[in-house]
Amino acid sequence: MCGGSNTKNAEDTRGRLVMSCMTPATDGTFISIDDEEAKQFRESVVEWLMTNHPHDCPVCEEGGNCHLQDMTVMTGHSFRRYRFTKRTHRNQDLGPFISHEMNRCIACYRCVRYYKDYADGNRSGRLWRA
Repeated sequence: MCGGSNTKNAEDTRGRLVMSCMTPATDGTFISIDDEEAKQFRESVVEWLMTNHPHDCPVCEEGGNCHLQDMTVMTGHSFRRYRFTKRTHRNQDLGPFISHEMNRCIACYRCVRYYKDYADGNRSGRLWRA
């Protein structure tokens, strides 16, 4: 989930947020996950991802093993401020390896990377066409 790993380097004098998943670890670096700006940024990322995502964790196959669910709980996201109609898509069968439930899609592109890198697929052009 892009943006969900933003933290603040305590020694950074410019106050920039850094993505901990993309920043190499070095000795003596102190990274703060409790920085208020970083927390607010992560909360806004989760809120944005949940805009069109159904709140159906109890019936989802991934329930309990879902990074988005973990981040939602961690950031305290409990209600949806977006009051308009959610987008909906038809599910896609992308071959023997991936059955894509499009209404739960958060556009993280993990399925595209899996299909391309591990399933030796070249049909990723079918993705995102509802």
